[in-house]
Amino acid sequence: FWLKQLAQALSPIPFLSCLNCPQAMGDSFSRSVQACWDPEGTAEIVRKKKAQRAAINKYEEILKRAAAGDSSAAAEVLSFDRENMNKGQGEFKGKFWQELQNHADWPQLVEKRQQCGIPTQ
Repeated sequence: FWLKQLAQALSPIPFLSCLNCPQAMGDSFSRSVQACWDPEGTAEIVRKKKAQRAAINKYEEILKRAAAGDSSAAAEVLSFDRENMNKGQGEFKGKFWQELQNHADWPQLVEKRQQCGIPTQ
């Protein structure tokens, strides 16, 4: 964010035009700086994203079985829902479930569930 503002402020200076780079490069730089300044926070974010990806992959696997006609898959999805709802302790209980539902891939899973006739929680 601050790099983009700096680039805009200094863009009239020709030798600093390299700072006015694509947004992706700035994002990458910001993530690198954040990783240096807050390695524990960055590690926590990485762990959270890996856990979300693992949960989404498991949902996709179970829903494929449900679509193929596995009658036990519906109960397994509902059980996995409860497991994800109960992740975390104290004030963090339920936070994983909320963040999982905000994931970009979640709407596709909801659609697959509806196609298989599995209710959403």
